[in-house]
Amino acid sequence: MKLLGISLILLASCGAFAQTVDDCIRASCRTYEDVNTLWCHADPGHFCQCRPSPSGTWAPQVMPCAPGTLYSFRRQTCVHPYMHDALECLDGGGGGTDDPADSVLCEEVPCVTYWEINTLVCHADPKQFCQCKPLRIEPTVWVPVAMPCAADTSVHLCSNPGRRTVPTASQTVQDCINVACRTYDDVNTLWCHADPGHFCQCRPSPSGTWAPQVMPCAPGTLYSFRRQTCVHPPMYDDRECDELGPEGGELELALCEEVPCVTYAEVSTLVCHEERTRFCQCRPLKIDPTVWVPVVMPCAESTSFSFLHQTCTRDELWLNSC
Repeated sequence: MKLLGISLILLASCGAFAQTVDDCIRASCRTYEDVNTLWCHADPGHFCQCRPSPSGTWAPQVMPCAPGTLYSFRRQTCVHPYMHDALECLDGGGGGTDDPADSVLCEEVPCVTYWEINTLVCHADPKQFCQCKPLRIEPTVWVPVAMPCAADTSVHLCSNPGRRTVPTASQTVQDCINVACRTYDDVNTLWCHADPGHFCQCRPSPSGTWAPQVMPCAPGTLYSFRRQTCVHPPMYDDRECDELGPEGGELELALCEEVPCVTYAEVSTLVCHEERTRFCQCRPLKIDPTVWVPVVMPCAESTSFSFLHQTCTRDELWLNSC
């Protein structure tokens, strides 16, 4: 019995530490883009994130997905299994912005004028399109990047990749909910629209300022403010835009603002939130990645945050450790 007990302890210990940085797929923490990228792990229930090390450099660290979810490199988040594509990490899961299949086919798209920046352009792959996006390291500079359509999107083939299409204007900016484009965080936030099949994004105007513009979700998807992306209907919650507008967002941040983010231990620790379905995490400022601030992060659906396990666990397994 004693030998059996020791064996079980050893097996449990091995299982607890089975995920290693060596299993990160082509993870790199050299450049600013690298640090801001979540990398694939051999176990799709985990991903690799660049975190500050005690030596002052950046190093990959294995992070778990919420139970019942798998990591999607293309979406840069953990998703439900039916949204997971195992080919992502083989095709581009470690290539980042260096993957020629995506970036080269968009590099000829101009992103200088107001109209160029606000126009989506055809990609050679009908399941992708080219969009001008601001560089995170220099948000006044816009570059073309390849963006994926939703997995179940009905695609209309472009007869001529690179040909521009005229955006429709049936949805008005007046229907944007509590949208603001004043601060850096405002500009980097996607806002709710009265029509959940659309969202509002701050884009540069001809006058040089930022102004809201209505953007469409992919067909068959609805906008989630909490996830800051368009999601499939089963993941959509129509209360988010009421609860998490600018006023709600400020309240959320206020509940985390006392969390310290100075030492390595503080930055690497997830902290309890007043609501068990959320937690506080130290994240680098986009405008200055050397400064870390506490932000509110949501758990996946049907999970709650466990401080003891430092992840979100299934509701039926959750015990209050805060």
